Amino acid sequence: MSSSGSTRTSSDSSSRRAFDQAKGTSMAPPFGLLIATQRSGTGALGSVLDQKNHPQFYYLGEIFHPGGIGDRHNYFTHLLDYIREDPRNALAEAAPRNFERFLATLSEEGRTLLPDVKYNSLHSLNQHWHSPIGRPWLLEYARAEGAPIIHLTRRNFLEVFVSGLLATANKVWHATDAAAVQIRSAVVDVPRLLRFIDDKQRELEMIEQWLKGHRPLVTLDYGDMFDAEGLLAREHADAIARAFGTDPITKRKPSFVKQAPRSLTESIKNYREVEQALSNTPHAWMIAGNRLRQAPPTSTTSKGSAMKKIIFQNSAVTVNGHGITMHSITAPWGEDDNLLGAMRQGSFDEKKTLAYWLFLVENAPKNAMVLDVGAYTGLYSLLTVRARRDLLSLAFEPSSVTFGRLVYNIQLNAFNPRIVPCHLAAWKREEILTLPHRYGFFSLCSGESIAQKGAPDHTETVKAVPLDHILQPTRPDFLNAPQLEGISKRPIAAVKIDVEGVEPEVLEGARTIISTSRPAFICEFLNQQAEARLGDFFASVGYAVIPIPEERNLLAIPRDSHDRFVSDFATWAKRHGTAVAIAGHVIENSRFETEL
Repeated sequence: MSSSGSTRTSSDSSSRRAFDQAKGTSMAPPFGLLIATQRSGTGALGSVLDQKNHPQFYYLGEIFHPGGIGDRHNYFTHLLDYIREDPRNALAEAAPRNFERFLATLSEEGRTLLPDVKYNSLHSLNQHWHSPIGRPWLLEYARAEGAPIIHLTRRNFLEVFVSGLLATANKVWHATDAAAVQIRSAVVDVPRLLRFIDDKQRELEMIEQWLKGHRPLVTLDYGDMFDAEGLLAREHADAIARAFGTDPITKRKPSFVKQAPRSLTESIKNYREVEQALSNTPHAWMIAGNRLRQAPPTSTTSKGSAMKKIIFQNSAVTVNGHGITMHSITAPWGEDDNLLGAMRQGSFDEKKTLAYWLFLVENAPKNAMVLDVGAYTGLYSLLTVRARRDLLSLAFEPSSVTFGRLVYNIQLNAFNPRIVPCHLAAWKREEILTLPHRYGFFSLCSGESIAQKGAPDHTETVKAVPLDHILQPTRPDFLNAPQLEGISKRPIAAVKIDVEGVEPEVLEGARTIISTSRPAFICEFLNQQAEARLGDFFASVGYAVIPIPEERNLLAIPRDSHDRFVSDFATWAKRHGTAVAIAGHVIENSRFETEL
């Protein structure tokens, strides 16, 4: 590979002579290196740089993977042949010649070979008496050859850790179809996570020291590698093309899909425990960092400067045949409604919970009412009134920004009279509370909680009320909408509570509802302690708890209705399944962009 215009130093020339003496006079075919740690997106990037997408690249995959022996792109497949020819080829001193033979075997006219080499495989070609902290032989060789290096980082080590857990659980390391990924969340061993983060930080510092001064070098991070449309960001594509001296990279869509949900709140079962462990540490940003996963979409002005964009779009979502429309905004930090994005992309992980909710809705008494506490952008309420025109949903959402989206989605579906949006926090008593927001003023955020710990981006004062207030003969001024007239005549059929850890406090403010209406409850829990606390509460009021397998929610039914409920749901599930079927897509012509 030529030096692409870079000037070699005297150190490089000395290394070149040393390599020439070690390997003779043969020269390697054009090549570069893709250097990264595991679970950093090399498969996705490599699929863009594959020979099928670009005539001047030949992505080889992970050449030092011990599980790839037998594949022609695996170095050890060829090494076994070289050793059979001459056992001395097993010695470290033969590695330079072996490696060049390997590259030559895969050489294709006009293509640059691009091996994928993980940090913990860089030692594979080291020579005798190699210093344990010295730059690996492979990096010395690339420097002497003037070979370009792409250094792909993933500095959010929490995401790396969770991605590894899910890949191991699913036994799927590179997914081209979201349906192949069944397990969408995992419990994080916090002490092990903290050790992992520290080890990865030291490892990255050493790699960066080894690569210091290498030319050409392209460094990019997983967090901004792809733009809001899922394409390799144009600035990175252009940088890679310049470094390798190739034609522009125009096909930028990767072949692989993400295994983990977009939000860490979805992929970490004990999210609150992890958040608390990382708060007030140098790694606290990693919790917030999952909202900054994608680079902004870009365009080029007449002067050639990159402009960031915001994308507005409506999505059609169908759940068990019930169709609704929801709005989202994709800003430079990613799509704001991560639940909608997960439903559209096939990664929504509460399908069983949603099935129970639809069963409750479809079997509710005529003209009944449901309470959607922690409504977020309105998914449960929208599905409720789509499935039953006679039902009324009260949707409680304390965040002003999220409440605005909830109202917009209600209007988008023309459900104005049938969903009452309540800009309130449900609580054990009436008072004024402070709601911390982890991100900026214009960000939705699933997972926000009154009980959130750690430094917030900003806070908001919210009115908090007990749910029992809605049953009072004379309702307070914040619950006096015309839609609520005659509310006392409506039975409360079901209550969904998703308030990120303060579910028991909400239940304390609903004791009258529990004793008089006996509705079914669906409650989220963030960890086993929270689940046990909810179980104790429901047992004390005569409810039976039905766990929802593999999801962080439980169902609570009045004890005297339990057996009938189980039987009726089993009958319903024979027709509809125990988990809902979801389909979603962006509505044609609804998408438009504006420049920041």
